[in-house]
Amino acid sequence: MQKRREVQINLLRKEAKPVLGKLQNLFRQTSFILLAIYLFALVGLFAAFLFFSRQERFLTQTNEALLAQVEVLREKEGLLVLLRNRISLSRNIFAKSITVPPKEIEEAITSPGSGIQIQEVTSDETGRTVIAGNAVTSMALENFFDQLKAKKFKSVTLKSLELDAKKGYVFFLEIF
Repeated sequence: MQKRREVQINLLRKEAKPVLGKLQNLFRQTSFILLAIYLFALVGLFAAFLFFSRQERFLTQTNEALLAQVEVLREKEGLLVLLRNRISLSRNIFAKSITVPPKEIEEAITSPGSGIQIQEVTSDETGRTVIAGNAVTSMALENFFDQLKAKKFKSVTLKSLELDAKKGYVFFLEIF
């Protein structure tokens, strides 16, 4: 038997062979580089997906915790508003219920004692009464204060006391 001999027929010119080999090498290297870039981009996208999905879970859990806190605080706020309204209402009722009886104030004004002159009396709707007057001596002023103390007003406050050469002691009292 005879061995067949392989015959190769080259249809390209001899000068084209080296250029074609260089182009094949260039295409092969470029394809590997592009494959590496593609794989790197794919890994980067997968890492970004994992990162953002973890962030989303964390933010969702934080949001749910904050919503629960808001609900608890909303209930407390409702109770505090209710308490504030009740305190305000009770203050109004209490302020109206402890007004100074006009009879006692009238007695204090009409018979202040000797040496006391009442100059002005003003009252407002809260029950506060301001008395302006003057006393000839400190003893007369002391007797007037004792008389007011005996009437058992809720509060008697000396707002101002001055010594005037002509009038004597000038005073301003606030009575509740």
